[in-house]
Amino acid sequence: CPSMRAGSAARNYFVNKEGIVAGYIMARPTESVSYEPAKSWITMNCYRSEFDPWLAEFAVDAGAELKTSTLITDLLKKGWQSLWCSR
Repeated sequence: CPSMRAGSAARNYFVNKEGIVAGYIMARPTESVSYEPAKSWITMNCYRSEFDPWLAEFAVDAGAELKTSTLITDLLKKGWQSLWCSR
């Protein structure tokens, strides 16, 4: 199981089609809720380097094929945005 730690704030960004942040919302723990954990923490965080292999193990055990690399042979872009790729 990956190491996890409680987060005291969560910020979600809204990005428009031009890639510009158009706004965000922020959540913090609050005493105004009845769900006890939400009074002291709002999110759980873990490192992707620990989480991804941990989660992949469950998928492989369930029959999935684990692929750890891919080769991109063609990439279509429009400005900063990738529209399509072939593998």
